[in-house]
Amino acid sequence: MFIGYKSSKSKKILIMNSKGGAGKSSLTMAMARLFSSKNIKTELIDLDPQNTSYFWGGNNKEIRTQTFLTSSRVPFSLALKLELDTELTIIDTPSNFNKFELDKYLSLADKIILPLQASPIDLHSILGFIKNLIASPVYKKRNIPVCFVITRYKGRVGDLELMHRVLNKLKYPIIGVMSESDAYQSLFIDEDVKVFQYLDKNLWVEIERWINI
Repeated sequence: MFIGYKSSKSKKILIMNSKGGAGKSSLTMAMARLFSSKNIKTELIDLDPQNTSYFWGGNNKEIRTQTFLTSSRVPFSLALKLELDTELTIIDTPSNFNKFELDKYLSLADKIILPLQASPIDLHSILGFIKNLIASPVYKKRNIPVCFVITRYKGRVGDLELMHRVLNKLKYPIIGVMSESDAYQSLFIDEDVKVFQYLDKNLWVEIERWINI
């Protein structure tokens, strides 16, 4: 049985960063595989025209996937339906969106995860994006919880220290680090989810805790 998006009681998590290459799709896929492996009914919605999450997520029978372009004239709430027993919905967004599109995305979310790489360029970009985020009337009205995940971390301690030093001044927590590892690519094509047992275990524990599902 299917119901309207807004009527669904599932927790809706928006994965968002206006900069390309931030690791949004990798984090989206990893989260979908993690929670579905724990028998949590998970759906994935891909708003990116590239449809990376939609394409690879569709290879897993445990994850229901949908795609939607916000440029469509059909309202999101009418175009997309969720299964009645869905517990978690993960939404992958595109890059380079405008303020109008940002407001659309924010209207879909219960919580927001901002993935970004540990680099000065990505740090500068995310600070500019956060200015737009907090200026959004939708964000102000809904006061949506936000957190950071550092992605594609290559082990350079100095880079990570910089991220903590700057981002800790904001009110959003850094809940963990996702390593730059080929093991995560297996989640796109393989049913094996053992990667969560040995790689970045603290991150996945904290994501579960933060989402609270």
